[in-house]
Amino acid sequence: VYKRQTYIMLPFIILPLYGVIKKIDPSTLQAAALCGANRWQCLTRVLLPLAMPGMAAGALMVFVMSLGYFVTPSLLGGTANMMLAELIAQFVQSLVNWGMGGAAALVLLVVTLSLYAVQLRFVGNQNPGGR
Repeated sequence: VYKRQTYIMLPFIILPLYGVIKKIDPSTLQAAALCGANRWQCLTRVLLPLAMPGMAAGALMVFVMSLGYFVTPSLLGGTANMMLAELIAQFVQSLVNWGMGGAAALVLLVVTLSLYAVQLRFVGNQNPGGR
C-alpha cells in the first residue's frame, strides 16, 4: 500500500532537490576540494548545507500532500493500515464521535503548523530583498 504512495510522492522531493542542486556553482565544490576536503567532506559540509532549502521544501511538500492521502490506503489496505486522515474521517463519519475526530484533527493541524514553523526558522526567507 505504501509503496504506491512512495512512487507517487517521489517526484515531489526529487524535483525541488534537483532545482537547488543545479543552481549550486560547481566551483564551490572544487574550491572545497582544493582546500583539502575529501569527497565525503564536500558532500556533508558543502553540498548538503547548500541543498538544505530544497530538501526542506520537498519534505514539507510531500508531508502536506501525504496528510490527505487516505483514499488509496483505504481502498487497498482497509483498516489494517490506517493513516491519521483516514482515522479522522472514520471518527467523524462512521463512529459519529465528533470530539475524538476534532481532537485528532487538532493534533494533525498542530503537527503540520509546527513542522512549517521549524522549516521557516531554519530555512527562512532565502530571498530577503526580492518578492
